Amino acid sequence: MSDSTREGFFHHLAQNPDDDEARLVFSDWFEENGELDRAQFIRLQVERSQLPTWDAKGLLLLLEEEKLLEKHEEQWRAELPTISGVTWGEFRRGFIATASFTHFEQIKSSAEKCWAATPLETISIRWPDRDLPVEALPPIPGLRELELKPVSNSLASTLETDEVHRLAESPLLSTLRGLNLNLCRLTPTNLSRLLTSVHLESLKELNPPAATTLPDRMDALLESRLSKLESLNLSAWADTDPELIAQAMEKLAEWPVLSHINRLNLDHNNMSVQGIETFLRSPHLRNLEVLSLRQTQPTGLLLDCFEAASPAVKVEVLDVGANHQLRLTSRGLQRARCLRELKVLVLDRCELLDEDAEALADAPCLKDLRMLNLSGNHFSAAGIRRLFRSELPQLHTLSLADHSVESEAIHEIARSPALNGLLALDLSSNRLDEKAIDQLGTTDHFQNLRILGMDQCEISDQSARDFLASPLASRLDYLDIHRPDEESS
Repeated sequence: MSDSTREGFFHHLAQNPDDDEARLVFSDWFEENGELDRAQFIRLQVERSQLPTWDAKGLLLLLEEEKLLEKHEEQWRAELPTISGVTWGEFRRGFIATASFTHFEQIKSSAEKCWAATPLETISIRWPDRDLPVEALPPIPGLRELELKPVSNSLASTLETDEVHRLAESPLLSTLRGLNLNLCRLTPTNLSRLLTSVHLESLKELNPPAATTLPDRMDALLESRLSKLESLNLSAWADTDPELIAQAMEKLAEWPVLSHINRLNLDHNNMSVQGIETFLRSPHLRNLEVLSLRQTQPTGLLLDCFEAASPAVKVEVLDVGANHQLRLTSRGLQRARCLRELKVLVLDRCELLDEDAEALADAPCLKDLRMLNLSGNHFSAAGIRRLFRSELPQLHTLSLADHSVESEAIHEIARSPALNGLLALDLSSNRLDEKAIDQLGTTDHFQNLRILGMDQCEISDQSARDFLASPLASRLDYLDIHRPDEESS
């Protein structure tokens, strides 16, 4: 491919980063010029980006991508220029799409060179930059996401009001669809000032400072211009009075913008059952698909709250991990209509017991579930047997890491017809004896399994060698296991 053709495609993508059709045309050019793997890589990543995260096909596409990266990543990265103060990041939709900048001055001096080399979408940068009038930076058409990090820990708590005002006035923000302020420390007043910027009116994804309390973040959001938000991270570091959290949840439930939100993270907030129920009853909660409530520690039966949800709520991805008081009930799971179309359920580190497995086994959502994370719980072989005797026709990813599973439990897993469709299984950090290893390696099931995690399982060298020679191991694309021969070399 001629340099002028490459430059033409990169120029178009720099101006139109969301144009996937142009990326696919670019892949055709690569193929016509003999770069078949590069063409295939672009097509794989574009296709995967258009799938929901829980789609089994996405996992298979990812495996193919990783094979191509293992073969070509060093070469493809070497094609990018070395630019002082710029560190290239990850591939997205065929090309390097992220980069870290040391300071805003690098954007001013190197933006044209960076976007000529690759269609960047996301940049991470240290802030504040007192040597540069950031308010004078022009918009960059291809910039979609900005992550701001404190220059140092000492400065992180002393951001001056004028720095926030200068950033709020910067046209650089005008093309953003995502803004990540997670590591920044802003006063409530300064957060409100930034979120009322006229340049952020097209923002769709926001990650506010985690050190700011939920009540303060809600007050800032209510004053903001962010009417198009679709993804919101309200996870917290700060320990806040539960009564103030409950009041903030009432404000969230009444916020009209909630009707556009499809992804919401409320992790680490000290929430009550009543606060969660108030939120779930919101008449604005119409498009929510992904909800995370990790380590919220409400007293009572967390999943029973979902019975109170507005009829419009249809959650596809639910993460309630690390809630140590969580208990599952058949009644709660049966009556939570908003969970019946659930595709991903995360219940790791909840200290669940066999009675919880019994309740989960009867849940209507299991029949459509694609991914299930039960790591860090306490099911016995009986609990495992009961759970995986249920029909799981769509399940393709299962995590049982750090579960202290016994050989008898492994036997139940290895012989369960309900798990025949698995593509990925994580058994890491379990004590797997020779019998368990043999049962896994010789099972007639798992015919579709492509990924198996068995790291930190205290497997003997001989058992590892036997498993590596087993029929199951020969079918895998990825196996994470202690390999004694590699260690000795």
